Formats: sequence, structure tokens, C-alpha cells
Amino acid sequence: MLTVALLGLGARGGETYGAYAEKHPDQFKVVAVCDTDKEKVRRYGERFSLPESARYTDGRKLTEKKLADIAVISVFDRDHYTYAIPALRAGYDLILEKPVSPVPNECLAIRDTAVALGRKVAVCHVMRYTSYYRKLKELLDSGAAGDIVAIEQTEDVAYWHMAHAFVRGNFRNEKETSPMILQKCCHDADLLVYLTGSGAKSVSSVGGLRHFKAENAPPHSADRCVDCTVKNCPYNAVTFYLENFRSIPEGERDRWPYSQVVSAPTEARLEKALAAGRFGRCVYKCDNDVVDHQFVQIEFENGVHGTLTMCGFANNGGRRTHVYCTKGEYILDEQLRRIEVGQFGKPSEYIGFDTLSDDFSGHGGGDNAMMREIYQSFTGNGRVDTSIIRSIDSHLICFAAEESRHAGGVPVAVEDFVRRTKNGGRDVRGEGK
Repeated sequence: MLTVALLGLGARGGETYGAYAEKHPDQFKVVAVCDTDKEKVRRYGERFSLPESARYTDGRKLTEKKLADIAVISVFDRDHYTYAIPALRAGYDLILEKPVSPVPNECLAIRDTAVALGRKVAVCHVMRYTSYYRKLKELLDSGAAGDIVAIEQTEDVAYWHMAHAFVRGNFRNEKETSPMILQKCCHDADLLVYLTGSGAKSVSSVGGLRHFKAENAPPHSADRCVDCTVKNCPYNAVTFYLENFRSIPEGERDRWPYSQVVSAPTEARLEKALAAGRFGRCVYKCDNDVVDHQFVQIEFENGVHGTLTMCGFANNGGRRTHVYCTKGEYILDEQLRRIEVGQFGKPSEYIGFDTLSDDFSGHGGGDNAMMREIYQSFTGNGRVDTSIIRSIDSHLICFAAEESRHAGGVPVAVEDFVRRTKNGGRDVRGEGK
């Protein structure tokens, strides 16, 4: 059994990793918690029966000395480096929420520090652990369809998810967190690296913020949805948060996305939050600056060519992966919940997701599978499939894509990008750090 200190008690740290430890006491035991929100610290402290001395509101105090075997770092992206480096030096192994950092040289520094100190760092690229992506990898590695020639990865972000997380929510502003291609799509970049078995050689990208800005606000719209008279707006916060919340049984209401709007959500607390907090704002009148669509082209080191498409205007969210091979193709579709196997000269066959697993909770079952594998690896029984050494390749794709996008779509050689990063300490917008 491994002891755990939770740094960040949001949807991931508290509701995912903390809850997993609670359900699997033979694997993990939470011995310390930390968050800047004192109410969350109180609630999770009571939940895990922790003394006051094990409840922190300052992450620096938790990471200055080793309190557990593992520190779970799931704070805001731009704070990962601040706590990861001292935690590694204090002797912690890490479960590190993705992205590793929105600053390239910080990613490299965390990796290099972990390697130098012999510490384990598992990055939470949970999609790689789902039964269906592992099945697709197995099919590709079998060689039945020949060699991979090209791969298309599509991330359809549902319109309501776009509004919640990337217009109103925590990841709306890249200066506070990270660019959307990194925050949302480092999963997809990781899947491309995983499936092709290669890092990227060159990356180019275009995209931008087209819709969620003031000039697109409907006539006579209010600053807040509670005051608005515009009819049938698909982004109405009252409809999405409050009315949907009312339809949920009372015992099941403390969950995402409502728990991000307000801690321990109730109808009264949600009403107050929508009247005064950021989740009640009109989507056309927020302080968001991340893109709502982006397209990336990738040349991999092994000669495979790939594309990554992210768009925040899907009716139903989900990923779609199309792999073109020399003797056939594979199409994985999360909405259809199946993998299509098309070998040339033969009728297509279909593998339903439901035949691969009975657990599709939390990122299609990836959350639980990842935590099981981390436990096995950290206790000496295998490797972590998303160690920080493997995860850096996906981040470099996203960083290079942002540099290309800001430069009008010019190709960026990844090797050159890494060299310039190490020399200049540049962040993804080319600003000195």
C-alpha cells in the first residue's frame, strides 16, 4: 500500500485520484491534502479522516519535505513546475496531471530532474489506458494491415464542453493556464505518438478564436445569463447548470461540472454562483483567449504523416482516429463506440467497445486503468506507459504547433524547437520566461 499526498482538490485530484484511493485502500492511502480553497481542505480532510496537521492550504509546505510515497499534483497548469521540482527533491514520486507544464523548458526540467534523482513520474494521459485504444494499438502492432502510412486524429469538443471549460471555465485563458491545443489535445498528441510509435520531426498549424468574442453577441444580450432575454441560446448557463442540476437525484449531485461551479453544489449555491461567478457569464463577454478551432499537420520521425483536428463546435463530443495502412485501415470512433477493421479485399469487421471492457467510467475507463498500472509500476511490477520520458514527445508536438500557428502556419522542426527552448527558456508564445 502506497501513501499519497493530494495537491489540488478539484475534479481530478479530489474526485478522481482521491476517490480511487478511497475505493482501493489496499493500493493507496491518502495521508495529506492541500488546496487554496479552505472549504475543500476541510471536506477532504474529514473524508480521509486526517488530522489538522495533514491539511494544507500552501503547496510549498506540503512539498518541502516528504510526507508520503507519492504526491499527486493536479493544480493549475502553470503551477505544476512550482511544486513538481521541490516534491521530486524532497523524495516524492509523482502522479502529475497533464499537461506537464505550459512552458517547454519547465517540462524538460521536470523530466531531467526526475531522471537525475531516480524518481518515478506518471503523467495522466489517461486515454492511452482505455481498452479501445489499447486494442487499436494491438491491431496496428500485429501488422495484419501492413505498415502505417498516415493517421488522422479528430477531437470533437461538444459545444457545451467548449463553453464550460474553455470559454467560462478554468482553461479559458492561456496566460492563466495553457493553450487549448496543449490543455485539451495533448491527449490526442499522445495517442498519435503511442499509435505511430514515433515522435514528431516537423509540425505546422493554423487556427484561432472565431466565435466566442464580443462582436458575435446576439443583440440585446445581457452580460449574465440570469439577466438575459435572448431565446433559445444553446449556451444559456441557467439551462445548462441549474435546470439540468434539478433533474439529478440529490445523492448524485456532487459531481462535475456542477462541482466546478461551486463546492458541494446545491440549487441555492448554484443560483448564487450563476448570479455572481464566472460560470454565469455570457459566452460572448468573457475573458477567454484560447482558440475554438485548430488544425495541425505532423511529419513523424518514422515517416508517417498525421493530422490533428480540434474543433469546439460539435453537437456530440468524442474522438475519432483513422489509420491508413499499406494493406488496410482502422477507424476508431468514440461516438459509434467501435473500431472498424478494413483489410483490403475483405468485408469490414467491427469490434464494439463493450466487448473489450465492462468499465467505461472516467475517460472511458482510462482513469481506473491508469491508477492500477501506476500502482503496479510504483511497487516494482512493471512500467508506467505514460512516464514523463514518453510523455514529453506529445507536449513537443503541441508546443511546436502553437509556435507555428502564431507564425502563420510555417513548419517548425521539433529538434530546432527543443534546442531554442533550452537556449532561451522560451514559452509557447515565444516570450522570454
